[in-house]
Amino acid sequence: MRKSKKQIKYEDLLHIIESTDDQSLREQAIYGLVTRGGADGARVLIEIFPLLMWRETKFQIIEALSSVDDFRITEFLINISRNEIDLPLAREACFSLGKSQSLSGHMYLINIAKNMGHPLYREALFSLSNTFLHSDFNFLPKILQTHSAENLSAQMPSIISALGASGNSKNFHFIKDFLTVNTHEHCPELVFAAIIAAGKIGSLEALSSLDKLAKIHDIIIRDLVEIAKNRIHYRQKIDGVDLLKSFCLGKNNAQQQSILSTLRELRSNTLWNHFLKLSLANEIEPNKEALVRIAFFDAQHAKDDLKFMLSKCQHIKIAEIVTLTRLHGQEDPSFVNNFFMKIPDKFMDSLAPLLFTQDLFDKFLDNLSGNGDKPSGDIDIINTLVSWRHIEALSVGNIQKLQTELIKHAQNTPLEATKERAIRAMGQLKYSDHHFIDFVRKTLNKRPNHPNNLYLALKQLSSPDATKLLVDELIIAAMEKKDPSQIKDILWYLSQLEDGSITNADFLSNLSLENLHSSAEPVLKILTLATWVNSCEFIEYYLTSKDYSFKLLAVAAAKNNMSPPIAEVLFDYVTRENFAIAERSLDSLSKSHKKYAHQVLLKVLDHKAIDKRRKLKILRAIEPEPNKNYSEFGQTISKSIQHEEDEDILDAFVNFRDRININNKPLTNERNLKLLNIEANDNDIDLDLVASFPSYMSFPETTQSALRNTETVFKYPKIFHNRVDKSTILVEYVKAIDILLHTHLGPVLFYSDNQNNLTKMQSRIYLFGFDNPRQLPKNPARILQCEEYFPQNKFPMFKLSQICQDILTGRICNQQFQTVDGLRAWALILLMFFRQIEVNHRRIEPLMKLPGISPRQICFIAAKMNELQSLRNDAAHRGMMLEISDLIAIREKSFFLIKDIVKICQKSFEGVSEKIRKAG
Repeated sequence: MRKSKKQIKYEDLLHIIESTDDQSLREQAIYGLVTRGGADGARVLIEIFPLLMWRETKFQIIEALSSVDDFRITEFLINISRNEIDLPLAREACFSLGKSQSLSGHMYLINIAKNMGHPLYREALFSLSNTFLHSDFNFLPKILQTHSAENLSAQMPSIISALGASGNSKNFHFIKDFLTVNTHEHCPELVFAAIIAAGKIGSLEALSSLDKLAKIHDIIIRDLVEIAKNRIHYRQKIDGVDLLKSFCLGKNNAQQQSILSTLRELRSNTLWNHFLKLSLANEIEPNKEALVRIAFFDAQHAKDDLKFMLSKCQHIKIAEIVTLTRLHGQEDPSFVNNFFMKIPDKFMDSLAPLLFTQDLFDKFLDNLSGNGDKPSGDIDIINTLVSWRHIEALSVGNIQKLQTELIKHAQNTPLEATKERAIRAMGQLKYSDHHFIDFVRKTLNKRPNHPNNLYLALKQLSSPDATKLLVDELIIAAMEKKDPSQIKDILWYLSQLEDGSITNADFLSNLSLENLHSSAEPVLKILTLATWVNSCEFIEYYLTSKDYSFKLLAVAAAKNNMSPPIAEVLFDYVTRENFAIAERSLDSLSKSHKKYAHQVLLKVLDHKAIDKRRKLKILRAIEPEPNKNYSEFGQTISKSIQHEEDEDILDAFVNFRDRININNKPLTNERNLKLLNIEANDNDIDLDLVASFPSYMSFPETTQSALRNTETVFKYPKIFHNRVDKSTILVEYVKAIDILLHTHLGPVLFYSDNQNNLTKMQSRIYLFGFDNPRQLPKNPARILQCEEYFPQNKFPMFKLSQICQDILTGRICNQQFQTVDGLRAWALILLMFFRQIEVNHRRIEPLMKLPGISPRQICFIAAKMNELQSLRNDAAHRGMMLEISDLIAIREKSFFLIKDIVKICQKSFEGVSEKIRKAG
């Protein structure tokens, strides 16, 4: 770990953040680091971010980073906000960018706010409404004019709030239309936003509309109306000029902020012109708030005085000039180009990222090639060009042009610092093609004295070709017995690659033991991302290290590199070590795909120190190792089920036993039947099943096998003679239906070529109000409009919370079988995503239309699934069903459900049947 200037110790920080389950202590450590360490401390947080176990800690770090003004921090937050697979973290990054002083971050938010289809649209508007740097919602009236209210219904409250925050009274006429009793009846949230906005930018004309709303018997409405009216009356009475002088001359920040909240709501253009006169006379110092207000209300006046504003640059922050200039640039693009001819060179690098035009890009590219007409440092030009890429202002064609020019520049410039910056910039472009890889390879072949910039560029790119080139360099360095520090550097860059960039670390076998142990930290980090065939001895060594950070990394690396001795050490850690080590050990054991790790977890389940949360984590995570016999697990679990009273744990136990039974060989095989002198014929059973389900032959093999087992019981009852428990037959029915849905509906929903499916599911979770798993609505069945089928006391709240959280984090696409782990889960999936439904008077279409199935039928099917899962769990808990007659009703319910599911998955079955027909 590279120490910062503040000498912050990585291991001490990690110990503080990871070794306690006290959220407030972790938060203190994070904020303490940012406060004392500044940008260096923030970068330490960025480095440990991927390894953090506590999700709450990740949110705390993202929020804390908003106070650090550093380009790398902004880049980190933007990268997180782009990850739509983990939308909750992306939202937090969006809010953090809004709180920051980062100009690039604010421009990035503006780009989002101009795209209504973006999943973070509302978050971007909210963030921009609570900051001043943007002061620019000119695009919102255009959106309102070009889209119907129906198309904007989900975003309208956010749009209205943003218009109120703009401070422009000209926008009040958009808000006025929503200050009605009718709007309150159809969308209360929209009226709330309109009342607050009216209080900020409305005049006396707004009072009549507000008075009508005050008659509504709603205490919230009445309180908001009263506040808004008071705010409007207050603005009519105050002397704006005196208030403006008090603000500009005030030295008390708290007092200024109070005055500022009023100044933002004043409508008088002459007020801001008066300020300009005071500034010109040097009676008061220029202020960004006032400058931007002048620009907002009187753009031409502000343009005429641009020379004055630039002359005051020593008193005006870059943010003020950028905000001011961007306002004009939207109305007059040529203004931005002309502006660059007037500003001092020292401001160009800071201003340019937020003032992109194609003309400017072309000029800067010419400057980089030496053909431009504005002298400036090459590094400043490169920074500007890369910044435009950072805020996604460049087209693919522009990126290609820029990369070509950067390669030429790196090859031809005599200045070593400029060459290094050009190389790093190529990695920041995150655009990989053979030109870049060829350039880096040829440069490395010349064996430069300082190759780290090339390694950094490859690491930033994180493409397969870039990763392979880094690995090749490591192998060459090991073979040529290069300086150990160079090997360590390459290992460090490999350890910092994005998750998924590297899955096999067998290249580590090329290193000597001395190299491995001298670079233990990056090697262990690599093993948290990838497997290494010779890793076990190395990991075992560091599992017992006295160095806390090494031990923690070794535990994390064990999830990809498990062995029986490692599993036993982790068992001791789960039951005896400190909280952080114990939790990470449990995580590694749970994610392992080895039976011996699962056997250790079985011992963990029986340990007295294991609470409900840990039990659920274990039971839901284990996926049986293929072709391994887990029969001893089934016996142990059956005993546990008999004594389990918690319904959630019972549900997880039953689903776990089902997964084990799917993995094991069926009890009713041909050999067993022969021992009973029963002449059974699979073809006869299949023919009977085809009679019940015409599409049976296109069912998955596992579903067919499960149904054969159940039918064998009914066709050959001697197999289960006398006092044999028949409740396990329920496993086969539930398994058959579950696999059927996973095979035919799962790919459409979770693995479809349509990349928007996950985003659509996440957006719907937010619309339902299910985005906070700890504060779900009291009656979700009412929101989902299925109360007739799911009484409130029967609704599976815990399962709903789990599914929604896994959808929001994207986990459902990677671990579908762990999230959708039974018929109850499938019932909720059908209710939320496969029906036309109205939310806040907005009609939402299903993610996939199901021909011939009405919304009411889907509710009915979902209720039957929930009922069958309850019967399954109840039977598992009671443990005994001795009579075949007990199963007849369950068999009938199951057969009806299968027929319904065939209807639901009709298109998928038709496709499979066609493939079978063509194959003969």
